[in-house]
This record gives sequence, C-alpha cells and structure tokens, in this order.
Amino acid sequence: MKARYGFVLLFIAMTVLSGSFAQTSYANSVAKAPPKPAPNMLEVQRVPAFSGGEIANVAQPQIVHDIYHNVISLPRQAKNKICPMYITVQYQLSFLHGGSSVLLANIQQGGCATVNLGHGDIRTPTKALWSLLAKAHLITSVRPAVNAPGGLGPNDLQNAYNLPSVTAGSGQTVAIVDANDDPNAERDMTTYRSTFGLPACRTSNGCFRKIDQNGGTRYPQADQGWSGEIALDLDMVSAICPNCHILLVEANSASFGDLGTSVNTAVRMGATEISNSYGASEDSQTIQYAARFYNHPGVIITVSAGDN
Repeated sequence: MKARYGFVLLFIAMTVLSGSFAQTSYANSVAKAPPKPAPNMLEVQRVPAFSGGEIANVAQPQIVHDIYHNVISLPRQAKNKICPMYITVQYQLSFLHGGSSVLLANIQQGGCATVNLGHGDIRTPTKALWSLLAKAHLITSVRPAVNAPGGLGPNDLQNAYNLPSVTAGSGQTVAIVDANDDPNAERDMTTYRSTFGLPACRTSNGCFRKIDQNGGTRYPQADQGWSGEIALDLDMVSAICPNCHILLVEANSASFGDLGTSVNTAVRMGATEISNSYGASEDSQTIQYAARFYNHPGVIITVSAGDN
C-alpha cells in the first residue's frame, strides 16, 4: 500500500492552488501578434539582446503536493542550469522560496541560472515571486495572464464552506495519521502558517505534537513520499481549523496493522478528529480492521475515500 496524494480532511485539499499545468510554448517571430495566454497561465516575454524576442506561456505552480514533492526532491543545487526559454513546471516549483535563501539564482555564462535550494523555503506564488523570477531570467515583462486565478488560501477555503474557523476549534485536537517520519513536519507547517497569518502552532506552545505509533518519540524511518503527504495534511488542518491543536502520529510502516495502531493511539491521546491519508482496496480482513482500529464512537475518523 502506498501513500495517496489527496488528503481528505474535508475533501478540499486539491483545491488549494487550483488550475492546471500546460506545456511551455514559444513564438519566435515578432512580426506575428503574441499568442493569447491560456487560462491559468503566466505570460512571460523575454527580449534578448540579439534576437527579435520570444514569448512563452508558462504554467503557474498549482497543486500543493506537487510543490512539496518537486521542491523537496530537488538537490540543494539544481542539477541542470535553468535557461530563460526553458522554464519548466519542475523548475518553477524550485523558485518557491522565502526566508533566508530567497532564490539564490546566479546568472551563469550563456545566460542560464543555477538555483540553490533550502528546505523549508516553500511558498505559494506571489507578485514578489514573479518579480524575482523576472529579474533572475532577464525577462522584460511578467504578469498574470487574463483570467488566471490566484491560489486559494485558508480564508478562501473557510469561506467556501462557511466554516467558523476564526473563532471555533478551541479544545479540539485533530490527529493526522501517516506512515514513516517527516523530520521537517513542524518547520514546514510553521512556514505555511506564518505565510498566511495563522496563529503559531508549535511544540513549544503546546499546540503541536508529533509521536510514534505507540505514543512515544521513537520516530520511524524518514520517507520523502510520505513526508509530502504529511506536510500537505498539516497545512490543510491549519487552513481549516487554525485554532485546533494538531497531533501527528507516524506509523512504523504503511501496513494496516501499524496505521490502525496509530489510530488507536490518536484516540488514546485525546484526538477528537482523525484524518487518515491512505487508502486500499477492500479485502477479506476489512471488517476485522474496522472493528479493531476504526470503531471509536464520538470520534470523527476520515480516510482517503475516492483514492481507489
């Protein structure tokens, strides 16, 4: 069983940065009118010193799990130089930085850039980001294309479902159950919450707690794939219920036995809601698992319905 990258606390995680990716296209002749940008695209125009200019439509980074997985999976220094006319989705995601390492892009010979990455510097697209992108790539104009929506933040999600998140949630503890360890879980969540002005939720103030499947601190082996899922889940709990306490329970493995044990531990530790970001096809043991691990009256337990 493997992690699924669609977390279903309220079945809205995949709407956080709405839109779609598209291939980059170019028009090399200035004699022709610039192509109209497709919806949800960023229009980028660059005029080199010795050519007539190029126009490209570059898809904006849209989906949270892609942001995490592409950014975190890249090495500290990108393997390939990034040329202005080859701004791919992967490398756009590598520009999602804030904090101390704000896009350490150096123009190299040939007009290409090398990007240095730092963990935790994950941000959603902003005007400042596109401005920085323009400077790094000598682009003459960068502007959102017509009808290109911005990303959806916590306020958008709360308003869409008419949630009383600003005032409600005190005394509630939402548990996230995932497999393996995300060593950067608290730091990445702190970045998300500070970016959107949400109240701090840290171990130090008692709001956040990370435990192993038995309730201790002997965390399992780190896993990059599950780390992305954990980061996504923590951000969406933060967005939906900023005042809730958050309990992250990390199972030793992706087996139902370990994940189910984590659910029982979450209940024992006082969770009032439990989100399970995994799914699998039913089998002969499904009823047994449900009775052993997921039968907790009064506790809301959600799973990745629709993943399969």
